[in-house]
Amino acid sequence: MPKFKERPVEKNIAALNYVSGGNVGLSLPRDRWVQKVALRFAVVVGTAATTPHENGIINLIKNIRLTTDTDVLYDCSGWDVLQYNKDMHGVSAVVNDSPSGAATYYAEIVLELMNNPADNQDISAMVYAKGKSSFDLSILWGTPSDLGASGSPAITSGSVTVSLRECDLTPEEIARQGVFSTVKHGVKQQVYTATTSEFIESLNLPVSRILHYIGIQTVRTSTGLRSNDVISNYMLKQAAPEDEIVKSSWYDSIAADKRDYHLETTTTGRTAIDLRSDFGGYDARGMKDGDIKLHFNILTNVGTVRLFIQEVY
Repeated sequence: MPKFKERPVEKNIAALNYVSGGNVGLSLPRDRWVQKVALRFAVVVGTAATTPHENGIINLIKNIRLTTDTDVLYDCSGWDVLQYNKDMHGVSAVVNDSPSGAATYYAEIVLELMNNPADNQDISAMVYAKGKSSFDLSILWGTPSDLGASGSPAITSGSVTVSLRECDLTPEEIARQGVFSTVKHGVKQQVYTATTSEFIESLNLPVSRILHYIGIQTVRTSTGLRSNDVISNYMLKQAAPEDEIVKSSWYDSIAADKRDYHLETTTTGRTAIDLRSDFGGYDARGMKDGDIKLHFNILTNVGTVRLFIQEVY
């Protein structure tokens, strides 16, 4: 059994400090196999918004990219990662995250690089950082208005603490594992402006890899808030040969999330399709673009549909 160690990243960590609307970056250590990259954001709010944004402090993290010289492992928002963490572990790691006055607020997320984040000993997919020429983290910070639209919110400062969960594998462990997978996380989104039925609307899903997980977020155009009343039903469908892989109503899907992920609470405007637990993953290798799609019906509360997708190859 491999022995894991938690290691804080200290060198040049100030490079990730808050810059309003700025894209900041840091090269991570390349010494061992890396299973997780944990991020803890601390934001000093000078003036809070009169009505805080529903996503809290994590709404300031507009994009996170974790890359090696050959792969983009994460390319999504902080909120995307937060909800994925919640599904994988049943609870959110965020504490004190909703700014209501002048104080320091925190948000914690983990960039998990294994196939099964629920298994802390999973080594089937990790990053062999020592064998890479680069291993980089970049963060796109938002602006004070991301704390909320009302009032005159102000941010005094912001910082990030980074730690790696690493291990050294013996030659025997490497031989026993064989092929190590690479896990990729990204997003697709589309704005819909009309009510539809018969699953007319759809988003193409990535092909050439194995699909593991699809998180679905919906936001109403009229309010800018997450809502459970944008999509009524969805269907994951293969075009040729034709096959309905998953079909569900929105509310049935949320109920299934609560059972399957043992969630304390569900998140408004958020559900997921977990192909790993239901099917062992959906193999889209060898398919053409458009061969696998997520179809849905849009209700009168039109808005944005955003997908957070985990693939393995």
